[in-house]
Amino acid sequence: MARHHLSDPRVQALIDRLTSLTLELGSVNAVAGALSTDGAEPIYPNRLHGLLAGDPTRSVNTATLETIEGRIAAMNSSQRDPARESAQRSRALQAVAVETVASGDQREAIVRAAERLGLPLGVLQHVTGAVVGPSGIAVTAALAPIRKGPEPDWSWQGIAVERSLRALRRGARYKAGLVIPTGGGKTRIALTVALRWLDQSGDEELVLWVTHRSHLKTQARRTLQKLLSDKTETPESAADIFANRVKFVMVQDIASAVADYGTKTGLVIVDEAHHAAASSYAPIFEDLTAPSLFLTATPNRRDELPIGIDEICYTITYRELFDRGCLIEPTFEPPLDLPSLEWSEPGGVDDLADYLLGRAEVDFNKTLVVVPLQVRAEVLYEALSRLLADRPGHVLTPDNIGYVHGSGTSGSGTPSDFLDEFSAWPSGIVVATSHLIGEGFDDPTIDSVVVTYPSTSIGHLMQVAGRALRISAGKSSAHIVQVRESPLQYHFEQRWLYQDISDALLPVLLDFTYANSEDLRGQVHRLLMNAKVSMSVVDRVERELLGVTVGERVNLMLTGQPYWGAAANFVPDSNWGALLVTDLNRPQFLEIFNEVCSRSDDLRETTSFLQQWIRLETTPGSSWRSYVDLVQSMEYARRELTHVQYAGASSRPYSKPVGTTWLRYVTFTYSPSVPHELEAFLADAVNRAELLAEYEANSQAWQMSVKLELPMAGTIAYLLSDEQAKWFEETRNAVVDHCAPIEPVRTIEAVEQYCRELDSSPVSLRIVLELRQLLRPDRFAAQVLRLRSAAG
Repeated sequence: MARHHLSDPRVQALIDRLTSLTLELGSVNAVAGALSTDGAEPIYPNRLHGLLAGDPTRSVNTATLETIEGRIAAMNSSQRDPARESAQRSRALQAVAVETVASGDQREAIVRAAERLGLPLGVLQHVTGAVVGPSGIAVTAALAPIRKGPEPDWSWQGIAVERSLRALRRGARYKAGLVIPTGGGKTRIALTVALRWLDQSGDEELVLWVTHRSHLKTQARRTLQKLLSDKTETPESAADIFANRVKFVMVQDIASAVADYGTKTGLVIVDEAHHAAASSYAPIFEDLTAPSLFLTATPNRRDELPIGIDEICYTITYRELFDRGCLIEPTFEPPLDLPSLEWSEPGGVDDLADYLLGRAEVDFNKTLVVVPLQVRAEVLYEALSRLLADRPGHVLTPDNIGYVHGSGTSGSGTPSDFLDEFSAWPSGIVVATSHLIGEGFDDPTIDSVVVTYPSTSIGHLMQVAGRALRISAGKSSAHIVQVRESPLQYHFEQRWLYQDISDALLPVLLDFTYANSEDLRGQVHRLLMNAKVSMSVVDRVERELLGVTVGERVNLMLTGQPYWGAAANFVPDSNWGALLVTDLNRPQFLEIFNEVCSRSDDLRETTSFLQQWIRLETTPGSSWRSYVDLVQSMEYARRELTHVQYAGASSRPYSKPVGTTWLRYVTFTYSPSVPHELEAFLADAVNRAELLAEYEANSQAWQMSVKLELPMAGTIAYLLSDEQAKWFEETRNAVVDHCAPIEPVRTIEAVEQYCRELDSSPVSLRIVLELRQLLRPDRFAAQVLRLRSAAG
């Protein structure tokens, strides 16, 4: 049957009419209901969503096109409400204008406006002229998620390795957390850490790798094969180290492993460490003295129990990975509204099955459908198979449909075998239980995930949804669909707040680094001025900053004030309050904030509540007044998130993916700035990430950097302390003087002889052996960088 692309003028005319109907009736479901006449085959909402998805690569078959055209033509024009359509069209244009001011990016503004209004992306595109319309406006493909740059930028992984190693060396029993989103390469980073650790330790030392899934060992071995091709990241004996000195241990076997390997264990790696609050992990904390690296994508548990880490040594957000091109930025589809979805009734999942098969013909190439129960996996599989049989010529065949859960599959073999088989499919739909594929399952070719159940565990939902984001050849998009809405998109934009303030009210998170006290004070002052904070509060915050010790983490909570102006001017014109959070007041701040977050209603008596922690003081700019402002902002944020109307709500450009308009939580983390000269100097060094991390850890310790050319390409670099730099220069100058009277042809032997006769060396032996590279003035200037003057 012929298919018509969305750029077809006939299809565009239909989209124009559907856009008008959607604006008039308020939703796609309402339009589908209006077009489903008695006695005729119903028009399912997913058919309309496909036309209104805003994706110019989609198409529709002739039968569907004719059916929808006929139903619209048959509608009674006297029941139409053009005034409502016009009002809603104006509202949509205003929402896009507001979001454009807030984001500075029209593409992002249209996406946010669609989310805020609960309308399909294509409706907003059509209203704003961003797609081909009857007037002939060109398609704007830029509205689809795009990869940034020609190649993914994975350089951050080297920094993650160095920071992990640095944290683990802080002492016995130290627990460092590595928080990397699903698909970001936790296994690769951890394996590099393990190999580097063992290469620098005694031959008898071991690494215990604790996991609750047996196939994670296989995953680590596959990762090792890829790592071995990069000699700059792994020691020469990596394969031997992995085979003999990395011991994989199932959680239930920790106690026996401690008995067998305890005295030899130099490092523990805990995979999927958000489970570590369970009692079965107790031997790691009680019986082992080795430091531990805890790996997780989601450190926060639903029960809010801590997982035992002392610090998060490195974390990166989904947003950063999207921007670096390491993961594909997903399209968050509008939540499916399937009022007839009933798992226990015959035909009760037909609408969902119809939706999945329809999207498979358009833009879902390989779909993972996640269900909570085994019986639901089989019920949906049967519905998919039955409806597919009634669709001859569909792009999928019965062999492209399957189910898998812990007790069985639609194919042969074990669930693990089936998942391996599914990974090899070029396309298809598989229904799987969340328990089976929520962790450790890796198939980069999945481009669509449909979550069919609500969950109070955002961490779990993110693990599941993240299965669609990995990069794969030929894959250019990713889709996440929820049958029941949850704040997933917010957490894809923001980092995790581990053992910090609650994220229940969706505060906007802003992260900065500071190099010294002056830098910190300057950044805080600029933020306060831009937020139009009252001068009495500014003065108090800046006085409190004087007590901050360089190196500690500092937070600034900006609390929204009532705003009555135009929503388009909210960002530049709104006023804010402020609270500085330091080591001194952090415990009381967290108690107050998280206690208010845990409530479902407003405080009846703010004064008596706050007096549990804060002294009552009503002078302008006092901490008391700022805490009163905080409570008020949090209560308004709760109303905003739950869509409870309040005065001034229409003036605030709220967007759930971004967060509430009432709370901004700013974090300042100490990070000595790396001089641009050093970054440029190390550009070709194979150990660049390691040295930059080492410099950041203690910038004042280093006076000089030296790099040596490698035989084939690139350099290897070293940082030298005052003592080392002094020795190095004196020795180099002495060698130059020694060789000056010698014939050039004999200088190589002279240099080697001189170096062999040295009694000792405070610098790397490799620098001594390659000293001849640095004797000529031009080579010395190119391969030596002074970072500061010598001490004293």
